[in-house]
Amino acid sequence: MRPGYTLMLILFVLILAACSKHQPQVYTSNCFTDVMYKKVSYKNFMDSLRFYDGKFVEVGGTYKQGKQLSALVNDSTFTEHDPKHAIWINFSPDCPLYAPKTHTGFFEMHNGEYQNFNNTQMVIRGRLQVHKPDAKNPYPAILNDIIYLKLQ
Repeated sequence: MRPGYTLMLILFVLILAACSKHQPQVYTSNCFTDVMYKKVSYKNFMDSLRFYDGKFVEVGGTYKQGKQLSALVNDSTFTEHDPKHAIWINFSPDCPLYAPKTHTGFFEMHNGEYQNFNNTQMVIRGRLQVHKPDAKNPYPAILNDIIYLKLQ
């Protein structure tokens, strides 16, 4: 093979590899616009829930999904699978999330099935409501009014 063709082949492969990099999926809602929010680490967030009560926050973690389960956890503190180390994520149909470029809804069906986001890393933005854990909801806080979601 001639050197010019080899170089072209290498460049073509590099371009394909660059295009195939995973891009995070972002979903937004227009329920609340021009919202002031605080970006906070999961640990600081859980240590200061009362400080953020009623405020919009942005926090990252691992999403846990299942029957009667919609929670954000931090893997390092969720080894016991105890709800006191997690927050309840309250997605609402009143505040739908859409991908800005494709207008695809976060909860839309794909190939006839709903997507499973269990164990997905995500950054999420919403209004925090501190909650006294009880038998119905054992989580110390609820994230309502979700306006931003980035799947990693």
